[in-house]
Amino acid sequence: MLRQLVSPDFPPFGKLQLDLPEVPNRPKEVAETHLLVGTNGTGKTRVLSALAAVLGNGGPLKWRLGPSSQQQFPFEVTVTEAAGPVTYRLLMTNGDFNTDIRLSKIPAFAFSGTAFVDDVGLAGIQEIPAPPHGLRLVFSNPFGHQGSGQIAQLSVAIVQNLLNLKVQAALESKQSNRSRALAIIAAIERAVGEITGVKDFGFDADAYPSVTLRTRWQGRSLPFSSLPDGLRSLIGWLVGAVVLLDRVLEGKEDPTTARAIFLLDEIETHLHPAWQRRVLPAFQRMLPNAQIICATHSPFVISSVNRGWIHRFDLADDGTVSVRAPELASEGDSYASVLEDIMGVKELFDPETEALLAEFRSRRDAAYRGEPAAEQAARDLAPKIARRGPELEILMGRELRQMGRQLSQPVAVP
Repeated sequence: MLRQLVSPDFPPFGKLQLDLPEVPNRPKEVAETHLLVGTNGTGKTRVLSALAAVLGNGGPLKWRLGPSSQQQFPFEVTVTEAAGPVTYRLLMTNGDFNTDIRLSKIPAFAFSGTAFVDDVGLAGIQEIPAPPHGLRLVFSNPFGHQGSGQIAQLSVAIVQNLLNLKVQAALESKQSNRSRALAIIAAIERAVGEITGVKDFGFDADAYPSVTLRTRWQGRSLPFSSLPDGLRSLIGWLVGAVVLLDRVLEGKEDPTTARAIFLLDEIETHLHPAWQRRVLPAFQRMLPNAQIICATHSPFVISSVNRGWIHRFDLADDGTVSVRAPELASEGDSYASVLEDIMGVKELFDPETEALLAEFRSRRDAAYRGEPAAEQAARDLAPKIARRGPELEILMGRELRQMGRQLSQPVAVP
């Protein structure tokens, strides 16, 4: 697995050091997980792209560096191998390394939450080659900056291998001594059902009038193109991760127990918060021996991880970024605590209300300093804020009572 990525000069970081230690006391039932968090522009996706490059595809990083860039970046990458940790020193020029060494023999994949699966023409069950190593590390971005042909090729590979598994599962259902495809399909359908809350979710293969693969969704049989975007995204990356891993393993190993590395970029895209809070735990349980490195902006995703590391990316005033030492995720974190403590968002209300609250507090503090007319200005503003909602009515009542105590005057609650 990946254990460290270091570069003395990799913008926007200056010196970059990303440590990826094993998760202590991790239950065997959940995958090792690392969450990259920070505001926009802190380089989370750039780091994921650098990891994709050291694992075999510099395309995503080339796109982020710019088509005319010839910048050179030295890297040190530490991976765990059979004999223990090994550190490689590499020189990257515009996404390409000065060596073709594969840093990990473990299968590696990159996906984003914008990965949509589409309906494709099928000729029935047929073996297709596993996607080449580099193609498995393109993040499946639909905007095509890594090549729309590659994205279409991935979609065909996912749908065709799903069909193959469904047909194999149908055959295996009549053979008690074989259950591999059945178990894989069941794990996939169970995970998607857990995330979406739809108990009857599944995939169906039709042979007439042409070979197609459809989904059972809320009591209906639907093609992929008719599914909600959030579900198409889940099939595009979460289901795709399992079926592509299965194809790479060529039947020699169960993908749900195999070791693999997954680089995930904003998997919460297109997902309702109810799905966001369930998506990563389901993925962790489905692939418990994997290493997951996930960049996210979602407090629901962050708070859903009870066993894993959180890596905070901090943006300084001069535009440079630093990566803090990893912090262990904790059980019982609320979305509100994640927003404030990890993501640095302290505001609770809409921007207009927050501006009114800031004005009230400014006038309240001026009244405490004895400034003329400030107290009455705060009193006049309080009812306007209180009328905006029940929570604000309670908040203003508490603020005015406190102000009354501080100024030793009775006060009417709005």
